[in-house]
Amino acid sequence: MNKIICIDFDGTLMDPATGIIPKSSVEAIQTLKANGHIPVIATGRNLYLLDDHPQQLGIDHVIGSNGAFIVSKGELIHERPMQKNAIFPLIEALKAAKIDYTFSSHDRYVTHQMFGEDIHGFSDHFNMKHPEIDPTFNAYDHIYQINIFTQADLPERLIQSSPFDFLRASFNGYDVIEGVLYKEAGIAALKELWHLNDDQIVAIGDGMNDIGMIQYAPLGIAMGNAQEPVKKAADYVTDSVIHDGLSKALKHFNFI
Repeated sequence: MNKIICIDFDGTLMDPATGIIPKSSVEAIQTLKANGHIPVIATGRNLYLLDDHPQQLGIDHVIGSNGAFIVSKGELIHERPMQKNAIFPLIEALKAAKIDYTFSSHDRYVTHQMFGEDIHGFSDHFNMKHPEIDPTFNAYDHIYQINIFTQADLPERLIQSSPFDFLRASFNGYDVIEGVLYKEAGIAALKELWHLNDDQIVAIGDGMNDIGMIQYAPLGIAMGNAQEPVKKAADYVTDSVIHDGLSKALKHFNFI
C-alpha cells in the first residue's frame, strides 16, 4: 500500500542553519516516489516562502500555513482562512502594544510596519525571505496565518479575547491560525479528499507545530534535532537533518 509521507520543511527537509536541503533528502524523495509513495510538504510557510523548493524536489502537494490550505499539482483543493472580522481587533491590539506581526496569504508575506528586530531574527533563523512592508495592506479575506513576534509571553487578555489559536512555535514568536488544529487538520482534509486509510499516513517533523500531526499519524517520526516534546510525541526518533535523518527514517521503515 502506498504511503502518504507528510514532511515538515524547516529542520526536517531543510537545514535552517544553512538553508540547504541535504543531498540524501533529495535522493530519498526521488526514491520514495519511484517506490509508489507520495511525499507531501507540511509546513508553516506559505507558497511564497517556500520559493521553488517543491518544484526542485519534485513534490506536487503542499499543506501550507500550518494546515490552513492544501495545494495539489498547482491547484488549491482545500482552504481554511481566518475570520476576517476577528483579524482587525487583534491587529489593533498588537499595534497598541508595539508587538510585531505578519500576514500569510498564498502569495504574500506582509506586515504594516516593524517595531523591533524579532521579525528579522525569525527570518534569518529560518533562512527565509523577510516580509514586505505595506502600511496600506488590508486584504484580510484570505489570510491563512498570522505570525506574532515577541520573546515575551503575550498578555493573556489578548489571547482570551481572540477566537484564534496561539501556538508558541519558536523562541520569538507565535503561530496564529483559525481553529485549534494545525498541520493535522490539513492532513485530515487530505485524507478525506483522497479517501485514504489511516495506516497510509506518515508524519515527520521537528518543531512544536509538528506535534499535532505526529500524534495524528499512525506513524509519527521526530527528527534528531527536534525539541524534546516533539520527540516524546513520536513513535520513532531518527537522526538530525544534517546527519541524513530523513533518509535514515525512510530506510528504517523500508519506504526507500
